[in-house]
Amino acid sequence: MNSIDENRAGQVGARLFDALTACPAAGAPFPTQADPGVSSYYVKRPQTVMTRADFDAPSCLDADDFERRLGAYWRQAGRPELSALAPLVAAAARELKALHEPAAPAAQLSPYVYAMF
Repeated sequence: MNSIDENRAGQVGARLFDALTACPAAGAPFPTQADPGVSSYYVKRPQTVMTRADFDAPSCLDADDFERRLGAYWRQAGRPELSALAPLVAAAARELKALHEPAAPAAQLSPYVYAMF
């Protein structure tokens, strides 16, 4: 039994996708043509193997922490214009989390009824 409203979750994701790809601060989501000034698009990664520390990184505790960390990541990555979008992403995270939280029972089950679930 799936208690998650997949249609609602899809609407939240679609709304976020539309907002992020239509945002002028985000720029083009991908290049639409080759840049003649670039000899190669290959970039050598500075780290090719994950370390233990990569798995020990603290997770985001809540949407507010997520918003703060996402904004900081985008600023550190040299995309400060994207950090303004962190509240929008965090709001979508809050909404999706609310969809996944179990609903409170509408009524108490009688103590004389044996429930199997």
